[in-house]
Amino acid sequence: MGDDPVRCEIENVVMSTQGPVVLLTPETQPNRVLPIFIDHSQAFNIQTALKGQVPPRPMTHDLMNHVLQELGGVVEKIVVEELTQSTFFASLFIEVETDGEQDLHKFDARPSDGLALAVRAHAPIYVRGEVLDDATISRADIEGESLKVEETDEDIDLGVEP
Repeated sequence: MGDDPVRCEIENVVMSTQGPVVLLTPETQPNRVLPIFIDHSQAFNIQTALKGQVPPRPMTHDLMNHVLQELGGVVEKIVVEELTQSTFFASLFIEVETDGEQDLHKFDARPSDGLALAVRAHAPIYVRGEVLDDATISRADIEGESLKVEETDEDIDLGVEP
């Protein structure tokens, strides 16, 4: 697939036997998913934002999004850049108007933070093609041995209350 970034959507946040995992679906490969394992608090942050749930007080990613908006910044996109030794690395791109010109700023970010912020800002999510080549799994593997997702019809109990 190469190095070009591919647009992806967050399909779901699920609980696996290995812990919480966010599943990204590449637009170009709808039969594959990219599992990114995250901690419980990040899973909660992403899941609540996907559902449009608004906590009584802003959580960290809500605060970040509000601060950016107030200062005229826009989350342009998040890009999952690489996978090294089982760790994903991402970049957060923020566009800010300075002296009448649009400036794009790139920041190193944990994918889970970038995803939580992208959901809140309605920003696109991209993954480098090389990362997709190395780390996506087939849909059949979601319920198979490689991921072991716990089946549920209800919200995933992530052990955190809003």
